[in-house]
Amino acid sequence: MRRVLNIIFFLLNVLFVAALFLSYTAVYVNPDIFYISAFFGLAYPFILLANVLIIIWWVFQLNLKFLMSLAAIIAGWGYVGRTLQFHNKTPINNKSIKVMSYNVMNFGFDKNQNSRDDIISLLADEQPDILCMQEFCNNSNWPINVEKKIAEVLHTKYSFFHVINPSNKNYKVGTIIFSKYPIKNTGVVAYNLASANSTIFIDVEIAGLAVRVFDVHLQSIRFQNKDYNFLKEIGDDKDKTIEESKSIISRMKQAYIMRAEQAKLVQEAIKKSPGKTIVCGDFNDSPVSFAYTKINDGLKDAFVESGNGLGRSYAGEFPSFRIDYIMGSQSFDISGFDIIKKKYSDHYPIKTLITLK
Repeated sequence: MRRVLNIIFFLLNVLFVAALFLSYTAVYVNPDIFYISAFFGLAYPFILLANVLIIIWWVFQLNLKFLMSLAAIIAGWGYVGRTLQFHNKTPINNKSIKVMSYNVMNFGFDKNQNSRDDIISLLADEQPDILCMQEFCNNSNWPINVEKKIAEVLHTKYSFFHVINPSNKNYKVGTIIFSKYPIKNTGVVAYNLASANSTIFIDVEIAGLAVRVFDVHLQSIRFQNKDYNFLKEIGDDKDKTIEESKSIISRMKQAYIMRAEQAKLVQEAIKKSPGKTIVCGDFNDSPVSFAYTKINDGLKDAFVESGNGLGRSYAGEFPSFRIDYIMGSQSFDISGFDIIKKKYSDHYPIKTLITLK
């Protein structure tokens, strides 16, 4: 029996090691060329866990086969750091600026009337110096002007709102940055793709340093209600399972391809920054991905620098991953990364402290 189990575990070992190496290719291979890599990159945390369990099995068997998985994990050790971190809490530095990023899901799409007030109250308590928001909206039918109200509670008059539906006179949706520092310049990174997402930037001066702040929102998968229902009921109907699986895979494939192109454009824009750089936003992609790697090129990831745990920032019904990020120039000291576990949206707000040197 033990011999049979060892054969089974050896075959699983080979399978999981191959899957792990395939997940590593996700950061290098454009999904437009080979999109399968992107799916393995998304599954990296689970593949990593499977290899760790295999290692434990072989160690208890006093079998050197554990070296296969161990070597595979060490070969991609940098991706472990992108996924899992343990840092001690650092004391607050009075010279630091607080940066926050938050996808507010259009303040609940009018389905959750408390969402607006809850989010505004949270922002009033947190008082970020730089606030980047995605899926921001302002509806003239609401009892308050949300953009003005947030500026009021943050005690600032500086903001840049890029509206993606300018033809709609009442319901304005887009990406916005609030700043407690005067905004000297603004801009939009043109995706050149039919997308409801956008990336914007502002130029500010902080402690004598020119800083460009990017607010990034990469392509969403745009699951429909039927997709979420299928994920809950998967397996109940074989024919339906196959059909719905094809639909979901197709949506994810297209989103991976679009995000890759958008990420390359954002990377180019970051390289052209006239000063230091802060990047915030909802990448809609995991840390082991082509999009993340492009944008993170040459920058510090706040979670990697000072985060804890898995950093899961998505609060929706799809399995939770880290898809929201704050990054900064290498010369910055980044500390105190935190995820605020308040479920006022399908994302949790994230924040960090950045010290400019």
